[in-house]
Amino acid sequence: MIFTDSSLPPVLPEDAAALVTAVAGSVLLPGDAGYDDERAVFNLNHDLAPAVIVVAESAADVQATVAFAAGQQLKKSVAVLLDGMEPWQGDRRLVNNLAPEEATDAAAIYGPERYERLTAVKKTYDPANMFRINHNVVPAT
Repeated sequence: MIFTDSSLPPVLPEDAAALVTAVAGSVLLPGDAGYDDERAVFNLNHDLAPAVIVVAESAADVQATVAFAAGQQLKKSVAVLLDGMEPWQGDRRLVNNLAPEEATDAAAIYGPERYERLTAVKKTYDPANMFRINHNVVPAT
């Protein structure tokens, strides 16, 4: 089974033309030579078929790709995907998928038992709280 995002129209070659000129790396659409080779390592657990694959060669390529994705409503596509997964969410969340405003209460996200264990580990290995940027766990006192 190949997973695609059918909630959005496919990216057409004429749509990707601006991206092709903006990046130094390769831009591959389904059916292009090399597309299957690049997507084969995308995720080994699922047979995914991204609308576009960019083989970035620089940070500028990544920036151009993100700008292109924004124009293609990628954020809307991700929101649709996450909303569709809501029935299976339960009381757990994947920390990496949290928006900054959702990450304010790490204790609630991890649960009391797990958070207590994390604060103890943090006290031992990072008592100065140097690593605090993403979903901070404050060291135990």
